[in-house]
Amino acid sequence: MRGLIAIFAFLLLTGCSTEEPKDWLLKDPSRWPLAALPGSASKSGMPDGAEKVLARIQVAKYDMVSWIHSKGVCGLADQGSSDATFNMSQVLTESEGNIATTEEGFAGPKELMAGSSWESAVTLWCTPTRMFVTVKAKDLGKVRIAGNAAAKKTNGKLTVVIGTPEAVKQSLPDATMIGR
Repeated sequence: MRGLIAIFAFLLLTGCSTEEPKDWLLKDPSRWPLAALPGSASKSGMPDGAEKVLARIQVAKYDMVSWIHSKGVCGLADQGSSDATFNMSQVLTESEGNIATTEEGFAGPKELMAGSSWESAVTLWCTPTRMFVTVKAKDLGKVRIAGNAAAKKTNGKLTVVIGTPEAVKQSLPDATMIGR
């Protein structure tokens, strides 16, 4: 009987595990928490490469929308009439697996991230669970947030998190603006 118990204990301790690989979330965009979020309104339709708009951010000279595509792409596009026109995107499913902590001003778990910026004024960081946007401007002016996002304005910088209510609260607990 002792031998049977020892064998059972050995099997439990040595890999009789049914855990999924750690990168399952990254490799299957249909299971991303971002993919489950409801779509949000866009001023001028879908940006190139987008399948769903998640939030709209209006600040300074920017009128931006955050978006995703089920192929594992997330992005940020300016849709304003100003001289700022861009459409940044990141393919997370092709990531080399760089685990990074979030940018200064954000909190949250360590997870795979990819980022890009536009003229050092707007940055975008994407993960399967949330998106981080930073806008730097001398005069941010009035800020409007719509959709699955929350934001905080401090010292010439707007910090925005796009994601589920839980992810937004975790990543930007002291947000002063909440999207609707």
